[in-house]
Amino acid sequence: ASYLPFQALVIRHYNNHLYLLGNWDSNPNATTLATPNAFQSQKGILSITKMDTATGNRVWGTYYGNPDNSELAFGFGFKVNQRGIFVIGDAIDMTGTPHSYFGTAGSHQPTSAGDTDIFLSKFNLDGQRLWSTYFGSAGNETCFLSNSPLALSGNSEFITLVQNSEQSTNL
Repeated sequence: ASYLPFQALVIRHYNNHLYLLGNWDSNPNATTLATPNAFQSQKGILSITKMDTATGNRVWGTYYGNPDNSELAFGFGFKVNQRGIFVIGDAIDMTGTPHSYFGTAGSHQPTSAGDTDIFLSKFNLDGQRLWSTYFGSAGNETCFLSNSPLALSGNSEFITLVQNSEQSTNL
């Protein structure tokens, strides 16, 4: 069988550690990216890994993404600072039904609304997800066309997106 290779989309350095956001790990036989006590040990299309720059050792790793593949995800932005790890990407519905994998209770939008919505997730520096939300309408919203879909400033996160909708829905 032929598989797409693991691809590190973005690497960030913060506080003597490297953080890697991986996309499209399509080999069903490779499940070694998650470490014990990971946020998600079941294979997902994305992964997040923390490496120690002094030793080159992996500190932790987690898969990220709907394990049943009913919703594909592609990470396009990745930032790390003292407040945590932020991941932004596009979630693509594969079933025609709303999803909640990238939405947490009490977030801005706990369920998806259209065929393609944006997700923004925050993890702590130990790799545990703190919150996640969708941004979307009945149309299609994406961030992959943005040169810089995610920015952090002080205690704020800023996102850029493209809305493509034949309806009058406004985010």
